[in-house]
Amino acid sequence: SEMAKQRRNRERAAELISVLEDLVPATNPYRSGDGGSLGPDQQKRSRNKVLEDTIGAVSKAVMQDVMKTRKLLNVNVRMEEVFNVPEAAVGIALLKDDGVVCVASPALCHMLGYEPGSLVGSRIFIS
Repeated sequence: SEMAKQRRNRERAAELISVLEDLVPATNPYRSGDGGSLGPDQQKRSRNKVLEDTIGAVSKAVMQDVMKTRKLLNVNVRMEEVFNVPEAAVGIALLKDDGVVCVASPALCHMLGYEPGSLVGSRIFIS
């Protein structure tokens, strides 16, 4: 029935509000202990606004993460293309601050007399 559906929706909204309580600023009007000077309709609108704002913020954060991930994947693909050029005349390596090799191109390994991939984890000092 329609009333049962509305009751379930209210229960779900109450559950969501309780989960999101930590995300809602304590200064929000509906969080005051007794509802403050807000009437029931204003409290309901306030709760709905908080939910909308929270959902919007979460959605925005997720989209930003998706965009960052896409950019990183794109950079990673391009780096792999650069590192894996067959018969390259230039060797390339990515080093940590302490000189440990993270990635070394097959060309660099060949130039230095190593098997491809065997420089990873080695320490290189450049003077």
